[in-house]
Amino acid sequence: MENYRKTIRRLGKALVPVAAALVGALVTYALTRPAPLANMDCAPVSGPPPLTVRCTNLSQYFDGAIWFFDDSGKGKKDSSDGTVEHTYTSPGDYTVLLRVTGTQQDEHTRAIQVTDVPPRISPNIRLRIVAVMRDETIVENTNINIGTKKSDHPRSSSHSRKYGHTFSAKEGYRISDYRFRERDSNNAEYIVATITNGGASIDFSYQLTSGPWYDRWDGWLYGTLTLEQTRIDRGERLTISSDFNVDTPGLFELPKSVDLQNLDRWELYPLGDEAEALVLSLSEVLHLTEPDVDISIESRSAKLYVRVSAEQSDLTI
Repeated sequence: MENYRKTIRRLGKALVPVAAALVGALVTYALTRPAPLANMDCAPVSGPPPLTVRCTNLSQYFDGAIWFFDDSGKGKKDSSDGTVEHTYTSPGDYTVLLRVTGTQQDEHTRAIQVTDVPPRISPNIRLRIVAVMRDETIVENTNINIGTKKSDHPRSSSHSRKYGHTFSAKEGYRISDYRFRERDSNNAEYIVATITNGGASIDFSYQLTSGPWYDRWDGWLYGTLTLEQTRIDRGERLTISSDFNVDTPGLFELPKSVDLQNLDRWELYPLGDEAEALVLSLSEVLHLTEPDVDISIESRSAKLYVRVSAEQSDLTI
């Protein structure tokens, strides 16, 4: 019996560090586990009722998920499944919200549009959609040392001479501004800088005066001419959709997105003819005459959508 008790005590002592290590690992995991990242994909995102939308949970590091389907408080679903479905029975614009929980909470949304009647636009709209990003201005400063001394004394009186230098801009740049910092001078006058040739070069001139041969004082100018040179990098042109083709009003998701903070404009190219690009800003509504519709590009939940609107009288069923 005594040996049995000793064995139990030894076994208990051996298990203590194992249990401590296990508890420590669980605590470390709880403290270092990443916060949940909500993400999802839904299809379709537009259509007439009844519209059944199938959403897939693409989130990471989460324990639980709750779906909200934004139709009069209905459609809340607690689900840890990867995919859920919901049917919208009334026309309107809706937002699917996925809320995931874990060490923290995160949310992600998608826009859904349910149309009343599937009207048709005639003729249908076919566009190539291009995002033109903003130009970027690159500024570079170049320092040029100016150092000239006039130490000749050709006359019995003081003598002046004009000096001139021409400096060219760096290849691909234009001189946009300048400044001259004088370090030391004596009998220096008429210090002038002039940007020429549209910024391709700059002329820098000045006059120095030296004394007569019997006095022999000198004239000099020392300083730094700083050229501000700029280069414009043209913004990228990114094709967001090579063939946007619709024949009904609605909200249509585009296959690509861009950083809207750096967007300069949209260019819409009608397919099938040689028409010039239709230029559109992010907040602008573009009106087409054939077909008679309004087009705008919107951003929702980091995705881009084209909204096509038309008067009911301009549509066919």
